Amino acid sequence: MLYGNQTPTFEFYSTRAKDFSDSVRLERFMAKYGGHTQLDDWQKRVIRQFLARDKDGKFAHQTCALSAPRQNGKSAIIEVLVLYKLIFLNESIIITSQLTDTNRNTFARICSYFENPDFPELQDKLKVIRKAHGQLAIEMKSGAKAYFQARNDKAGRGKTVDTIIADEAQEFSDDANAALLPTISSRPNPQSYLLGTPETGTSNSEVFAKVRETAHKKNSKIIAYAEWAADLEDDPTDPRVWARTNPAMGYRIQQSTIETELASYKDERRFQIERLGVWFGHGGEPVIDEQVWANLTDELSEPVEELVLSFDISPKRTSATIAIAGKRADGLIHVEITDHRAEGTAWLVPRIKELASRHKIRTVVFDDASHASSFEDQLLRIKGLRIKKTNTKEATAACGVFFDAVQDGTLRHISQPPLNDAIGFARKRNLAGAWAWARATGGGDIAPLIAVTNAYWAVQSKKVRKTKASSHNGTESKGRAIRLR
Repeated sequence: MLYGNQTPTFEFYSTRAKDFSDSVRLERFMAKYGGHTQLDDWQKRVIRQFLARDKDGKFAHQTCALSAPRQNGKSAIIEVLVLYKLIFLNESIIITSQLTDTNRNTFARICSYFENPDFPELQDKLKVIRKAHGQLAIEMKSGAKAYFQARNDKAGRGKTVDTIIADEAQEFSDDANAALLPTISSRPNPQSYLLGTPETGTSNSEVFAKVRETAHKKNSKIIAYAEWAADLEDDPTDPRVWARTNPAMGYRIQQSTIETELASYKDERRFQIERLGVWFGHGGEPVIDEQVWANLTDELSEPVEELVLSFDISPKRTSATIAIAGKRADGLIHVEITDHRAEGTAWLVPRIKELASRHKIRTVVFDDASHASSFEDQLLRIKGLRIKKTNTKEATAACGVFFDAVQDGTLRHISQPPLNDAIGFARKRNLAGAWAWARATGGGDIAPLIAVTNAYWAVQSKKVRKTKASSHNGTESKGRAIRLR
């Protein structure tokens, strides 16, 4: 029987934390009133730091964040923090969640303490519980208040509070944060809490990802951060990895439940995010050393034959990249970005058509499991253009041959910032014994890297038909003609 790891896989706290008496008082309160909500060791460990004070009696951490897989007990931490701040610290709080049901459930659990007839002393502290017209609030006779609000750009307007608690922080955008921050700006000892799971690629985790990145760089004196997360290299089918990343395993989450989840997820990557806490594009060492990549720079490099076009889309479809690859006169393969635009995707197909026509490129390659596949029908209407969709096996093969080419020095590029940046951002994601690029939804856009990887693979692959590079009007030189025009 495996039991969950009670120590975070990564944690970062301020050295200013000196006084931990608040957490001791909270634990005593929960021992008396908690009932079924008794804190695990890992929850006590996190709360101890979240409520720590400095030598002057101020909270040592103004921003407190927790990233952990789902159903491990983040909600219980929110519950006890709200109770403690209402009852012992007389603070006012805004609790915000992405989902209305999450907000209502948290509200109901906290209300249950004050509505329990076995706790008359808590009822004596309560002024009123408000539930009318969707306005969920708890008001204490001390003047402390807890507001449970939907997440939008108007949340918190007209309110002044001491603490902001953002549940489901993976969906806590800059706009939502900007709407709430003024509510604590005038308070003498404010705190913000972010609790959630890793971003999925479609979530809006701008604030959460930034706090996490700062913590991992150990570049703050006011952030407390704890994380339970597997490494990108970990085997997602290994129960030992499940136990290391799920502190509630063996207590509230059974191993058999995780086995069922693994079998039910169609996308292994989603299982890694939701159950193993993996942040794709964050943490771990870069796959390609930036100096090794820089050594492959040749500003005069140009392809002379077998040109292949490839493209990729950022996860939020806000930008797109077109790349080419082709053989040079010396037999090495040249890769290059022709277009990288942060202006949506409307320009993409017309530009591909223009490039294919001007340079007689017959093949365009894209990842069938990505946003790029949504352009298949439009590309099929381009006369004479052949498309090649990479499946999972081909995507991992493409990453393998591209990585080997970089290490072996058989590839050349002209040092373009979007591609260089993507090299720095990129991390691996495991796929059935192999690996592919993990889209860095918070670390940065790796669409340029995916595009050149697929283009490189297509040039050297026997499965993709090669065509000779040729200028459309005879006035442009081979290879160089396609560059950024």
